[in-house]
Amino acid sequence: MESQKKQALIVALRLLTATAKSSKELEGKLQEKGFSPAVILDTLQDLKKQGFLNDAAYAKNLASRLTVERPSGRHKIDFELKRHKVPAPIREEILAGLSPDGERAKARELAQERWERFKNLPLEKRKKRTYDYLIRRGFEFQVARDLIEEMRSLETDENRPNPQHFS
Repeated sequence: MESQKKQALIVALRLLTATAKSSKELEGKLQEKGFSPAVILDTLQDLKKQGFLNDAAYAKNLASRLTVERPSGRHKIDFELKRHKVPAPIREEILAGLSPDGERAKARELAQERWERFKNLPLEKRKKRTYDYLIRRGFEFQVARDLIEEMRSLETDENRPNPQHFS
């Protein structure tokens, strides 16, 4: 039994060295490797005591990557946290810490980039592609819709002749 614990600890550390994982993800990987539930439980507890396994820190890191490196909305962040088997209380805490204004600002930035990228497309196609992109990135439907309208209205305002030029 003691050699099994050592082996499980070695396997777990190798897995964590490759990529960070939540405790549930690591538990599943150890189960796949054929370790007994008692050995897995002991291994997870040891790793938590030693600071190698921390679901809250893992979730914060993941959420940070999804807001900074690949800007994503609340839905995408929640989906990824669930996919990585982060416990519900930690997920809720992370999502509660997200700023709606910050999320909207990121969405606006992405919408402007996409809107500009598709400037040679017909209006409806341009609107659809920009909207679909924002939805895939996990932003709220209403936010995406509002931003598309904002992009469209800004563009039509820029294209309108300035009355001062005609005086």
